Amino acid sequence: MNLSTNLLQFIAFAAIAVSAYRLCPLNARKYVLLGVNMVFYYICSPKYLLVMIIAVLWTFFSGKKIEVASNRKCATLMGIIPLAVLLCTFKYWMPVEELLSGLGGELYI
Repeated sequence: MNLSTNLLQFIAFAAIAVSAYRLCPLNARKYVLLGVNMVFYYICSPKYLLVMIIAVLWTFFSGKKIEVASNRKCATLMGIIPLAVLLCTFKYWMPVEELLSGLGGELYI
């Protein structure tokens, strides 16, 4: 696919997403946004959809825990640190692993 095809697909997807958001009831909009977000990530890279679902669930339940925690600072850190590790893994570890495998080496965890 060339750039113009991808751009047209993105514009069509965005138009459908915005229409769905505007047409749904106010109390359902957050679920529409979540669904559209998951569909977008699935279209871009289906293999990472499970990671995205785990991150969303972790964020949701961490927020619930922070609401009722007596030590909010600790609960906040316990919610953020795993997400930061996940981000660093996908942002930095994967390119390093690809670089090393391209050089003929293998990296085992």
